[in-house]
Amino acid sequence: MPDVKLVEIIPLFPLHGTILLPGSVLPLHIFETRYRQMVEHVLENDELMIGIIQPEALDSKKLCDVGCAGTIEHSQQLPKGNYLIQLHGKSRFQIVEELETDTLYRKAKVEYSSFTHDIEEASLSKDIELLYKNFREYSERNKLKIEWEKIEEIPANYLVNLLSMNLDFSGIEKQTLLESPDLDSRLEDLIALMGMSNLSEDLSDSSPNYLNYSPTYGQKSSTYHPNPVLGFVDGKQVTFEDVRNKKTNDLSQQLYQQLSVRMMEYSIKKLAAKYSEINLTPEKKVTLKEIVAFFEQNNLQERGTLEQLRPQIKQFLQQQIRTQHLLNQYSLALEK
Repeated sequence: MPDVKLVEIIPLFPLHGTILLPGSVLPLHIFETRYRQMVEHVLENDELMIGIIQPEALDSKKLCDVGCAGTIEHSQQLPKGNYLIQLHGKSRFQIVEELETDTLYRKAKVEYSSFTHDIEEASLSKDIELLYKNFREYSERNKLKIEWEKIEEIPANYLVNLLSMNLDFSGIEKQTLLESPDLDSRLEDLIALMGMSNLSEDLSDSSPNYLNYSPTYGQKSSTYHPNPVLGFVDGKQVTFEDVRNKKTNDLSQQLYQQLSVRMMEYSIKKLAAKYSEINLTPEKKVTLKEIVAFFEQNNLQERGTLEQLRPQIKQFLQQQIRTQHLLNQYSLALEK
């Protein structure tokens, strides 16, 4: 992706359950008035990009910190004024601040410094056969009809991103894949997520599917299991208790956190309907004083200023609060 100009202020297109990855293509049907305006403004200015970013929850106005910016490589205006576009991912970004704007759509100031390698073509150092093996098992469990000859013709680096974007994962799982540090890490996370696809559909949420096949989803079990298998590492089962006890060092720390929270929610939701005192939402919020204290105690001055690191610190502390809250609720649930 040579000669990529990464602009500091970009339009935002929030889409729950949808991610864009560098070097990949995302087809979109644009029909809302505000996003038709966005597309028209971008088409009038070749330097502009669109930032695809997930809300933190389905109906939330609050956005995740990390998204991916892409350029429109193809567009077609439909008779009623809608657009069909293809968005080509260029680089992930982190929101610095959302801006006041007189447009119908949202804009933000963003920075790309954490993702400097995104504009280079990524390559895999890990065995691609493990991906094929796990994708075949995932397809069989979910009764997907796959043209394997075509799949095997897709370059490995593109296939990892294609599956990460389009398989039926939840929003938080797709965010994990988006934020994987590099392609090898994303492959590990993708394989782990495919391995846990036979869990309850209670926590699954729908997302658009742009692969060239029509999936027919099988019936999933909703039976509660106290220690479910989350996935596989080097052919070995990884259970919830393994992850909670940090026995499985092969899982990335990021996936460990996401899967731990997911499975605690899975357990709690089974009991929350019966016991009103069990809840998923922590009351405590991160304060500026806590952010400053964390910055100073961990000597983060060498990594940047407080203002630069504030969003990452806040997100980390919020996750810590949420995880601790869910651990407490999980313990309460076990006592019930």
